Amino acid sequence: MASKKSRKNPAYKELQLIALTFIITGLIIATYLIQKPKEIRESSAQSTAASKVYIGLGTGEVKVYNIITGKLPSLGDQGETIFSMMKYGGKLFFGFAKGNVKAYNGTSWTTWANVGGNAANVYSMEVFGNNLYIGQGLGIDGPSGQIMRYNGIAWTKLGSRGSMVTSMKAYNSKLYYAGTPGCVKSFKAGVWKDEFCFPNQSNYFVKDMEVFDNKLFIGIKNVIYSHDGVGILIQGTLPADIASFKVFKNKLYVSINNGYVYVFQNGTWVSVGDQGYKVADMDTNGIKMYSIDGIDGMLKSYDGVKWVTLKDVGPGSQVLKFF
Repeated sequence: MASKKSRKNPAYKELQLIALTFIITGLIIATYLIQKPKEIRESSAQSTAASKVYIGLGTGEVKVYNIITGKLPSLGDQGETIFSMMKYGGKLFFGFAKGNVKAYNGTSWTTWANVGGNAANVYSMEVFGNNLYIGQGLGIDGPSGQIMRYNGIAWTKLGSRGSMVTSMKAYNSKLYYAGTPGCVKSFKAGVWKDEFCFPNQSNYFVKDMEVFDNKLFIGIKNVIYSHDGVGILIQGTLPADIASFKVFKNKLYVSINNGYVYVFQNGTWVSVGDQGYKVADMDTNGIKMYSIDGIDGMLKSYDGVKWVTLKDVGPGSQVLKFF
């Protein structure tokens, strides 16, 4: 315990003042952490998560939304309608009309014109076995439904599937693809296999596929099926055609063509609200899920509880991807 003499010393009083200042500062910081823990956690996590959303428009323009600054610069008109996007080899690949493919590394573009030589739209992309695969549509100058493989150096033609390849997904050590209307097929180690066809769906193409709960979920028209590697099971029917699947925070979400988004809970699809006219695509950086409306062009974010409208990207928005 300090003596009376030492307590009267100016140096002792200065030491007391410094100690008091540290205590008050600590209390302020502690109070702030208690009041806003969620915001601080999200800000910290966001600094390490992907912070840019790339949006491909039907006009061919690419826009980039920075989720930290809120800015929406344009990368310019890339010449053709954009149908698909996929990250591969440290680049973001874009699938265009007429067989064109481009890759963006964050600074510059690499372009491959008319991949496959049939001027067919690049409707789907997927990474499987360290390679990038693309699925094409109806051939204008050649066969339809070609699947091409890119190993980071060159493209290899794997052959025509005879019809549009509208969706691709890696599952159960195979590359599943939707080719013939109403059916799903697979590719592995050079072997093509007919997996299954859906009852009464022979006139419709699969719109999207996603892996969730060790199953492959498939959306065709307004019906959702699952495949466990053996058979198929109907997982529900929704009010409008399927647009896009996305797994976010260990839950499966689906958007449909009337603007609604649903989450799969206990075997039932539960609406999480009307988000516009047509939610064309969704993606996540693990912190939030982002959606783009294909008609009014509104970009929105969802944290699992509420939706926030961010920007009007422009009508005709087709796809989006974090990169």
